[in-house]
Amino acid sequence: MRMRVRPGSFDDGAFEEIAYTLDVTRKAFYFHTASDRYRAGMRLRVNFPYDPNPHSVNGDDFGEVVRVEPKRAGYGVAIVFWKRGAESVAATRMQYAQPRQRSGEERRSHERQPLVAAAELIDLPTGMRTNANTSDVSFGGCYVNTLNPFRLGATLRLKIEHGGERLEAEANVCTRFEGSGMGLAFRDITAEQATLLAQWLPAAEEFSISDTI
Repeated sequence: MRMRVRPGSFDDGAFEEIAYTLDVTRKAFYFHTASDRYRAGMRLRVNFPYDPNPHSVNGDDFGEVVRVEPKRAGYGVAIVFWKRGAESVAATRMQYAQPRQRSGEERRSHERQPLVAAAELIDLPTGMRTNANTSDVSFGGCYVNTLNPFRLGATLRLKIEHGGERLEAEANVCTRFEGSGMGLAFRDITAEQATLLAQWLPAAEEFSISDTI
């Protein structure tokens, strides 16, 4: 079946993909893509089934990526449907699910809030440093504005200065846009780091520190 997907958040850039599904259920579908933009936990606007006829009425639903698999000449992507405002889809309860990971390795989706702060980033394998600034931060990661983003998947040492406080954490590059910036996902956030984030993001979604570590 033909489908169309677009990012559900500006943090994931601006793109549109029209493709055909390989497998479908009432709650999920699976398709092949040559794009490396998708990641587990990514929220999407989904039009399915998609009718390209200009006179058709194509309404968007919401979906979440629950699995990305390397395939020949691209990736296999599994997406489940969800309702706006609902909790992130629990992979262990879905047909298209990732294997259960240890708590320190799990990815969770958190709403990002605008927060401009100075940031220093160090590529751990090479020691390469760069200074930049964040545009938004959440309990799960942040977006950094930089003309020269690090490679996708790179592990960085991140230092963010805000309000006289400093957050130091490791993070992985989960999205990158050449000449624009990159999205970072925190790794192994401690209770102390989560408390500092809570001070910086008082209006953020209600959360439990135990959910972040």
